[in-house]
Amino acid sequence: MTKPVTSDPTTATNVGGEPCPFGAGAHPYLLPDAPLVDSAMLHLPARTLLDVDTDGIPVGVAPVDGTEFDFLQRRPIGVTRLDHCFTDLQPGDDGLTRVTLSGTADGGDGVTLWVDDAYPYVMLYTGEDRPDVTRRSMAIEPMTCPPQAFRTGRGVVRLDPGDSFSGAWGLTSRVVEAVAEK
Repeated sequence: MTKPVTSDPTTATNVGGEPCPFGAGAHPYLLPDAPLVDSAMLHLPARTLLDVDTDGIPVGVAPVDGTEFDFLQRRPIGVTRLDHCFTDLQPGDDGLTRVTLSGTADGGDGVTLWVDDAYPYVMLYTGEDRPDVTRRSMAIEPMTCPPQAFRTGRGVVRLDPGDSFSGAWGLTSRVVEAVAEK
């Protein structure tokens, strides 16, 4: 059984007389059906990872293919530490990109975060530096611009006077109900 959880689209309109920089993001923490994210299965259809400097400012991009950050095919997270932004998302036929986190290899209970094309970045965070999180959950964060965008100017949406922005993201949970054998 799937249970959609959606939000209203994110919208913004520049009602001022000057151009306005804009960016939106959300920070949902998702729990896999597992004690730690290590055994959780992750599918992230993103081909590129942002390289950052010691201050977390993006300084380049790198392909994920063949690296520990390659989740193009669903696989366990394992010991991979995630505090990384991904882009070059690969949407499905309906135009939505789906990131799926499930607790078991058989694709049992899980959650899917989906984004439309207004959200070209997804940040993943396993929380090693937060005692209240520490791999017990994972943030899967839809973003319209990369981290530190207002410091660097990269990827910031520019809304001219009267211009509007609209984008959507949401969550869908999947619960597999056990069926008793007769």
